Amino acid sequence: MSITSFYVSLDREFYPGYATSMASYPGLLYSSDDFTLMSSGLAIIETTISVFNVSLFNHTQAVGQLPTWVRAIVSNQLARDAREWCSLYSKYNSGTYNNQWAVLDYNKFTPNQALPEYGLFYILEQMPYRNNRLSRYDKYSYFPSYNIPYFKKITDISGFIQQGEKLGDWFKWGASPRAKIFDRDHHNVHDLDSLTKLMRYNNYQKDEFSKCKCNPPYSAEAAISARGDLNPSNGTYEFPGQGHVNHGALDYKGTNVALMKRLEFRAQGGPTWGDVPAFKWSTFDFVSISTKDIINHIGHPDEWKFDWVEHKWETDIHA
Repeated sequence: MSITSFYVSLDREFYPGYATSMASYPGLLYSSDDFTLMSSGLAIIETTISVFNVSLFNHTQAVGQLPTWVRAIVSNQLARDAREWCSLYSKYNSGTYNNQWAVLDYNKFTPNQALPEYGLFYILEQMPYRNNRLSRYDKYSYFPSYNIPYFKKITDISGFIQQGEKLGDWFKWGASPRAKIFDRDHHNVHDLDSLTKLMRYNNYQKDEFSKCKCNPPYSAEAAISARGDLNPSNGTYEFPGQGHVNHGALDYKGTNVALMKRLEFRAQGGPTWGDVPAFKWSTFDFVSISTKDIINHIGHPDEWKFDWVEHKWETDIHA
């Protein structure tokens, strides 16, 4: 069950991020979805980076390191700007749950004004024992994050170069299906409605960039909002992740300047629908690893065809 959460600390004097607005799950102090808006004016997201070079985990230790959820909470509450967030989060790196973090400082942004030279936006990538960060937005009018490292050093040590050599463009920054779709379509984004449309986009049977050396010759995983359940179980694919897999985008979150001022965001639950059929439990054919029974969920509606919502917090907090 996904929820939208709002936490407020009574001790505002010492914590710039005394208020946290986030997508999360019941009982968690930490987003776990890693979509967080802070009273400090920071908006923080990430996409996870795989570690194909498993020898890196030799650097993960039980002492002197802290897991992601602890470091994220501390960074969210204490950081005064994007650079400081990256600096705080990099301390005591456990090398587990390795991500590409994107931190935007809304204090540095004024609509219809030139962007500042430094400080608006930071990228931080983590691997065991290694962090890379950069303040970057000069080359792009947007920055896409799609589970592939941007920094060459992180690409080298993570094993992504070898994966790309073995399995092709799916594992290459700027060349993967989502990279190509973002590059083609990002200019269509001019408000929250068009952002929602792009981030929920999946038209895999007709999109040129969703094609693969597969049978059928396309993959529903090759889309901004992946739907591995739509790929036929009897299809043939270049590697398992292209095929019929219990994997995909489960929801969408997005914000803009107006919503961010109130620490609010737009959310749309469930796998994408529109150009593709809505998800239905009655046609879901994946089995439990432990029981080998078809997975079902008591109390859920059969068809997950939900529209977006913009929640309103009762507490009056401003970033």
